[in-house]
Parts: sequence; structure tokens; C-alpha cells
Amino acid sequence: MAGKNKTKAKISKEDYKLIRAKIKVKLGAYKINPDKAESYLERFKGLDIASIGEERVELLIREEAEKSEDPSMLFELGVISETLIKWEKDTAILDAMITVTEEFKKLGKRIDKISAIDLHYAGLSKIRMEYGVYNLLKMVKPDLKPWQLNRVPEGYWDDPKNVKEAVEWLVEEMVKEGKKIEDINRKDFRDAGLEVLLNKYGKVELLKMIKPNLKQWQLNRVPEGYWDNPKNVKEAVEWLVEKKAKEGKKIWEITQDDFKNAGLGRVLYVGSVYKLLKMIKPDLKSWQLNRVSRKIWDDPEHIKEAVEWLVEEMAKEGKRIEDISAKDFLDAGLKTVLYKKGLYGLLKMVKPDLKPWNLKHLPNNFWDDPKHIKEAVEWLVEKKRKKGRK
Repeated sequence: MAGKNKTKAKISKEDYKLIRAKIKVKLGAYKINPDKAESYLERFKGLDIASIGEERVELLIREEAEKSEDPSMLFELGVISETLIKWEKDTAILDAMITVTEEFKKLGKRIDKISAIDLHYAGLSKIRMEYGVYNLLKMVKPDLKPWQLNRVPEGYWDDPKNVKEAVEWLVEEMVKEGKKIEDINRKDFRDAGLEVLLNKYGKVELLKMIKPNLKQWQLNRVPEGYWDNPKNVKEAVEWLVEKKAKEGKKIWEITQDDFKNAGLGRVLYVGSVYKLLKMIKPDLKSWQLNRVSRKIWDDPEHIKEAVEWLVEEMAKEGKRIEDISAKDFLDAGLKTVLYKKGLYGLLKMVKPDLKPWNLKHLPNNFWDDPKHIKEAVEWLVEKKRKKGRK
């Protein structure tokens, strides 16, 4: 839907006079004057056409009209019916309206801006009163909507069907322009002649008629104090987690950018990413997040807590502490602490008697150091000695 042209077309008296002259020529080409058609209908009401088809009937009309100056003769012959008179009348009016809209277009006035006054000065006052402005313009533009004229019948918006039809139309028009439903704003409603609906229902309720699962925050604006309610915050975070899960993203991989791109930037003022995600997954650990402050690893207690958690998680999968690898730490989001303390140093915090050679994966060149060899042999001898006592 193109933007509205705010420059009003200025039409002079001479312009209107010229249009009137053209309309008279158009209507004069028809045997039945639209302004007199009603009197014909009353006079010959009830007469029917023989089943010979419209084209044949029209031909007979014109042939008989040439023979006689009295139109009543046509009716007496049983050729014209009420249906045909209406058809002739509507055809004449359509031709006239096409001329009207074309002439106003030349003067810079779009069809949806043509008013009752314009039709009056164009010499179509009686027809306008009989048909109505909207019905006349719709003859020329069948997809014209009443709200595009900025005037609808009284009580029109009290019918939910009319409201939904209007919003569906607006959404379709916006999509044609490459605009998502979430990006439709007040100006779009106003330009479409639908601002009255915003005042009556509100943007969220209107758009939810078309997209029931639409959320308040997707519209980039929420009521004042909306995020002060913990229920609203939790609902928004749950929605984001579900959305990201469909994209193959785990909860601990969600970042600040994910919140901002989803229209939830303001939620970050309520709490950190970790605090928000913990509302959904209470057992979530801070180190599982892709982005965590490095300062957290300055505290040995945090490091130990993280390793204990990883050992427990691996045990659930049937993995012994000795089988835990560097990759397990990386997959758990513990890259920083792994580089800080090393695999063996971390696991030893949980199992003090753990030896490097107990691990499935030893550092490269470990056995090149004689001290490591001596320590390993002493440990093995002591282990065998203790076993022999038993």
C-alpha cells in the first residue's frame, strides 16, 4: 500500500464544468436516461423478458427505438423487462463513473479521495443519492474498501467481521510491501483510514485477530509498567527459550543479542541474562552461559562448584571422573576455567587423590619428564603394597 499523498488536489469550477460536459455525452449515448429509469420501472413493473438472451433483447430494443418515438411501444411488444432496464441503467452509470475517475485522476485526485461534493459538481448528484458514493466508486474499483474513503456507515465497526476484514486487508497490503505483521504501526493504520480501530480496540488486539499467538513485546512497545509484573517477564523469557529451541539453540546459548533481536531488550533491565534464564531453568549454572564474567573464575569456590557439577552430570551419563575429557569441559561452557587450571588440576579439586595417569587423556610428552615416571612407579608400588596387606 503506497503512502498517502498529503497534497490535496485543487479542482477549479472550470474543471468540474468540463467533467459535467463529458458525463452528459456519456449518458446521452444510452436510450434510457439513468435519472428517468425509476419512472420507467414503476410504469412497466412486472413485465418480463422472453428467454432470448440479453444481447438479442438489446438489439431488438435499438431496432424498435428507431421505428417509434414512443418508448412504451417497446414494452408493449414484451421485449423490455425490469431486469433489462436496470442492466441498461447500470451500464450507463458505470461508463459515467469510469469517465469521472479518469478525469479526476488527471487532476491529481485518487479514486479513494473522490467525495459526494465532487460527484455533485460532476453532474451526478441524483445518481449519487440513489447509489451512494462508495457503491459508485466500487463499480470502477471492485476491490475498493469502505474505510479507504475515510467514512463508513454508522455502526460499521461494531461488527467484528468488518473489523477483522479490515485488519486482514491491511496486513496483506503491508506484506506486499515486505513488512512483517509485527512492524505494522499506528501510521500504517492511519494511512489506511483505520485509525479509528486503534482507538476502539488497540493495536495488539487487532493484530491478534490475524495472528493469535502474537505477543505484546513483538510490537516493540509495551504498556508502561508492563515489565514490573514478574508473570509478564517469565512469559516473555519462556517464549524466547521455546523460539530459540526451535532454531536448535540450547537455553545456555541464549545471549543478550537474542533478547534484543526478539524485542525484549527492556527485559534486560529487570535482570541479567543468567537471572532471566534461571527463571525457566532453576538448575542453570552461570558458567553454562556463552558469556560470563571472567571475574567469576577468580574465586576457587566457584571453580570447584563448577567442576563438581560437571562430574555429577557426567556420572548421570555413566562416565567416571577419570574419563572426563577437555571436550566435556568445553561443551559445558567451561573453556575459560579449563585454560586457567588445566584438566588434571580441575578434576583433582574434586578428587584429591587423583593421579594424572588415572586420566584417559594425558598431556603430550607427560612421560618425558623423569619426575612423572618416578612418581608413577612409587604410587604403583605403594598401591600394590597396600593391596598385599589385605
